[in-house]
Amino acid sequence: MTQKAGNDAPEPRRSVWPRLLLVASLTLNVLVLSVVAGAHVRDGRDGRRAPPPDRAMLREGGFMPFFDAMPREARKRTAEAFREKTGGGKPDRAALAADFRGFVGALRAEPFAAEALAAVLEAQHDRAGARVSAGHTILVEQIAAMTPAERAGFADALEKRFHNALARAPGRAPGN
Repeated sequence: MTQKAGNDAPEPRRSVWPRLLLVASLTLNVLVLSVVAGAHVRDGRDGRRAPPPDRAMLREGGFMPFFDAMPREARKRTAEAFREKTGGGKPDRAALAADFRGFVGALRAEPFAAEALAAVLEAQHDRAGARVSAGHTILVEQIAAMTPAERAGFADALEKRFHNALARAPGRAPGN
């Protein structure tokens, strides 16, 4: 007769927890990857929100702090009004390209004509001024359309946003 090689003890039972943790971890990883991939494919456009206006113009025109502090509905109205008034809210790329070519041409011209260079800069200034003027008008119109509660919230948001800058400003009232 043959005998078993000295190990008659039953095999120890393996714990289920490591497998469950592995499955949960893999499921969570797949979920996170799906969310990231979905956001990438969608690119933030879901049709429920109006696309933001040209943020560069808002920043350059000094409107960004006001725009960001507005209540959500006022921001949507402001962005739409800005797009309507400025033809989509984007700068005129053809005009910018023509200005650049004119500027470089004026720089290379012999004899140099400072008036030609100044004319290019003046045209750029006029276009930028028209956009800033439109932004001022829209900002005032949108603030006038706010309810008293919206205006108060807007003022609070602006104060909160500029708290540090106002505290460092010369001529501030003591204790403010």
